[in-house]
Amino acid sequence: MSHTQSTLQLAMNTEERDHKIKELIQKLKVKADSHKGKEDDVDYSSSLTTLNELIISINNKSELVGLVPVILTGVIPHTTRHYWTNESSILAAKNILTYILKKCHCSSIPDLLIGRKNKSVPGVGVVSPYTPARPTEEVLPWLQEEDEVPVVEDEEELLIGGGVMNELLRILRRRLVETEWKEHPNEKHTLMWCLRHLKHPHLSEYFNSFLPLLLLLIDDYEIYHKQLGLTGLCHLIANTDSAELVQYGKADLIYDSIKKLLYFNKVDIINALHPALQSLLVIMEGPQPMEISQPRKWRKTDEVFVILLQSMYTESKLSIRKAYIKHVCRYIECLGVFIIKYINKLLLIIFDYIEYPDYCGEETRKTSLTTLLTLMRYSWPRIPNHFEPILKSLIKLISDLCPDKSVIPDDSNTQDVLGLIIDCLKVLNCCCHENSSASYKMLLKDTEHAALRHCIAEALDTV
Repeated sequence: MSHTQSTLQLAMNTEERDHKIKELIQKLKVKADSHKGKEDDVDYSSSLTTLNELIISINNKSELVGLVPVILTGVIPHTTRHYWTNESSILAAKNILTYILKKCHCSSIPDLLIGRKNKSVPGVGVVSPYTPARPTEEVLPWLQEEDEVPVVEDEEELLIGGGVMNELLRILRRRLVETEWKEHPNEKHTLMWCLRHLKHPHLSEYFNSFLPLLLLLIDDYEIYHKQLGLTGLCHLIANTDSAELVQYGKADLIYDSIKKLLYFNKVDIINALHPALQSLLVIMEGPQPMEISQPRKWRKTDEVFVILLQSMYTESKLSIRKAYIKHVCRYIECLGVFIIKYINKLLLIIFDYIEYPDYCGEETRKTSLTTLLTLMRYSWPRIPNHFEPILKSLIKLISDLCPDKSVIPDDSNTQDVLGLIIDCLKVLNCCCHENSSASYKMLLKDTEHAALRHCIAEALDTV
């Protein structure tokens, strides 16, 4: 066979192999949405195993590098547990990822995504956390001892010096704007996987690429997509420079895009939305001043907190109440002393929330009491005006927890709630010592309720 014929045969074989790889990537696309909980009867492990064999057969490393972004879009959704994966498919997908890392001389996943072009932070001189000396369990938990990835110090030897992130994002952008993107969860799970593996300061470079895709997920009508987008957005905000968010108006854009979700009373949305909003408000408005020297302007934190209070006040479902009360403490800290403006309504909500058990380890009552503690510490000058309703609410809670007056329950949940009640009584005593001491001593004298006597005695002992 002549040299020309052998070259032509090699080109045909290469073209056929690449075509097979792309066919397998298409087969690896999941056909149903993960959040709907549908059972997928397709076993992807055989396709992943065949794909691994084809990748290993690639001798030309530059050809492998060209195929890496496309391969990752098909493999990444199978590296973690979903309804369409099983142990064998997860293992096969991780084997492919491990092989790619080894052949590209990348010591970690972020090395593969962004390369080592930003090994140290400019002006700081700190070695990037994305370039460990060797792979660890934290970075590549599925690597075995015999799979050690060689560390290449010479930038020339790195096959992917700049990483595959830009090409991956280009592919994801094209696919996520298509009308049928929801039929294939591969793209959104690949997007979230890439986002999770990028942190400050390297994520800032890709901020403008990730943000539109996350907002696309948030704007979808399905709750699962909103939750996924909000989770990614929270990570994006936490790993982007605050000055950059404020200077270019990105923070305002994000706030205007997600504030409408405050009216959604879904647990998943509540738990994903408020951490993102709180991080954003701290960046946009900063800490509240401790001294009031001039009339205070209405701020975005006030706007969010008012909507939150109204939603909490009218909510009756215990699961949603539990989700709401979890996030109030952080808003109190954001408002600082200005929480006094909302103390009346917030106390009514707390009294209502601690009145009803949630039958899930008393989590709602514990969080409500923690919120009451935080409120009293930040609004202590006004607490004497609310001494009686606070004390009555705490006494009623003790009575509900311990219906037997002669016995103090020893179960852990009741003991935890009683401990928080004692902390509240201590803070209440510190805030209004003259009124509280006399009332506490009168209760000790007149009551025979064992749990109430115990809580009052504990509160008085520390003063």
